[in-house]
Amino acid sequence: MNPANWRKNNYPLMPSASVPGEYGTGHNFYLTDENGLVWIFYHVRRGLRGPRSSAARRAHFDIDGESMLDVTESPELSE
Repeated sequence: MNPANWRKNNYPLMPSASVPGEYGTGHNFYLTDENGLVWIFYHVRRGLRGPRSSAARRAHFDIDGESMLDVTESPELSE
């Protein structure tokens, strides 16, 4: 929780349009599992009027360490 490790961007990391069918994304957290994989857990609505629910998926990062939150199962399965 060192403030020097945090950076504020002028844009949302996970806007509503980042994953088709997911709207109103909310706060999140990351978790590293026993295999060293990083997962993201977040709140979302499945559809424009859907109830708010929880979601989880594997997190990916680019070469600079920035979150790539629009990577979903389809491209991941082809790795």
